[in-house]
Amino acid sequence: MMLKYLLILSLPLSARLLVNAPANAEKIAAETNGIVLSTKNKTLTQVEKEIEAFDHKDPTPIVILQDAIYSKKELNNLANRVGYKYYAPKKLSARRVLKTHQKLPKTISEIPQLPQEAAQKLYDLMEKVDSFFTKHNLTYWAGGGTLLGAIRHKGLIPWDDDLDIYISEVDENLLLELKKELFDEGFTLHYIAESDYYKLSPIDGKRIDGAWTFPFVDIFLFEKKENFVHRSEQFYRDYPGDYYTDSQITNRKRALFGPIEIWIPHDSETALNRLYGREDYPHFWRDFAKTPHWDHQKERPLKAPQIYVPLEHP
Repeated sequence: MMLKYLLILSLPLSARLLVNAPANAEKIAAETNGIVLSTKNKTLTQVEKEIEAFDHKDPTPIVILQDAIYSKKELNNLANRVGYKYYAPKKLSARRVLKTHQKLPKTISEIPQLPQEAAQKLYDLMEKVDSFFTKHNLTYWAGGGTLLGAIRHKGLIPWDDDLDIYISEVDENLLLELKKELFDEGFTLHYIAESDYYKLSPIDGKRIDGAWTFPFVDIFLFEKKENFVHRSEQFYRDYPGDYYTDSQITNRKRALFGPIEIWIPHDSETALNRLYGREDYPHFWRDFAKTPHWDHQKERPLKAPQIYVPLEHP
């Protein structure tokens, strides 16, 4: 058992684990090559900033929280925001910490990839949607994970299983007027009232939730204020950095997306910096990828925690 423990301890540590150790933080850190972070007299925001600062230097895979007085929910949410798995067992030991850490993905190759057949269905759908929207002068641009995939991976994020496109709310009526033409082309359009967006999916796709099928495209509505921002109050609140200037939309451009081309905003990197970057680390999204949290083919959450995994650059 001791030999196995030593072998685990000698493994390269790159997966991210946030451990709550109220009593023996220093001991756990010494035995796991972790770093102790005192939370005494600190707000959660201050703790979050300190954890994020590690990514500027030498990314710290195991952070041991000391003197944490926050609730389990608050610490879980903190871990999710900074891309760590939260770990706080009743019986804490270095062995348990290392065993838990060992199970986490350390490179993107360890993240379960989308099967090629499913990826091809998404590309086929996006190609048809792009052609239909272009034919009917319905302006769209890629956003969210689809834009991130186009810029960072030149296609789908290897584990992403849905598509995100944005349109201006002034084109919403045109989209609705085209419902019959969409149906004739083999698509259905569903309005998700509680979140104020649409889902477009093939009629003959795999039935998911009784209403739409896989694969599907999420169509988000943007309204013009000072910039183009989410019309949905929920998305506007949850993604304050997800906005676009007039110039970014007026000067949108074509970009490779796997085997096809799609429309993306002008200066997409700036948009991604706002959405996925950090104030003092704008290109964070280029260096780290977040593991998936949702299975869109079954419309249910994944059990694995969302953590950031370092990307390998050539």
